[in-house]
Amino acid sequence: PAPALRATLLSMAGPGPEAAALCARSLAPPRPWSADPAAVALPEDQLHADGWSVPELGRDLVPRRWATSPVATLRFDRPLPPGRHTLHLVAHRAPAPRPVEEVCVRPPGAGDESCFAEPAGRFEIALPFNLSRPLRRPEATLRHPLWSPAASLGTGDRRRLTVQLEVAWIDSDPPGP
Repeated sequence: PAPALRATLLSMAGPGPEAAALCARSLAPPRPWSADPAAVALPEDQLHADGWSVPELGRDLVPRRWATSPVATLRFDRPLPPGRHTLHLVAHRAPAPRPVEEVCVRPPGAGDESCFAEPAGRFEIALPFNLSRPLRRPEATLRHPLWSPAASLGTGDRRRLTVQLEVAWIDSDPPGP
């Protein structure tokens, strides 16, 4: 019957710029690498047991994940051959425990840890390293002091956090002559 029928017709001339960009990426979040990386560590693929909180989706529709341990493990998605590589890390840090804090990264293959003084906000690290043997399951570690959003920012978030991972990936250098 006519009184029970309700419908609304919306007509769009086209998507706005944000929706158009999201559709162009097939609803996938933007990724910062330009070529096909050798291995990737996405926030949604990291494990709680390795020192990671739950995945979160930002207003920009980019998944991120807070580390909840002073040393968190980054698990990469595919094997690495021996040779020269560069580990890229894109992450965020809060102004706690200090406005500038060291973020330390140990690349796959138990190389030396490198530390970088990073201010609050989004940061990017590129760390070259060498592998003498292939790695079936590459892992890196990320070290940063814990801080509390409840104590530092007065929020209701009772977690203890370090940095927020946006993405990490590894590029392989072509073999030399």
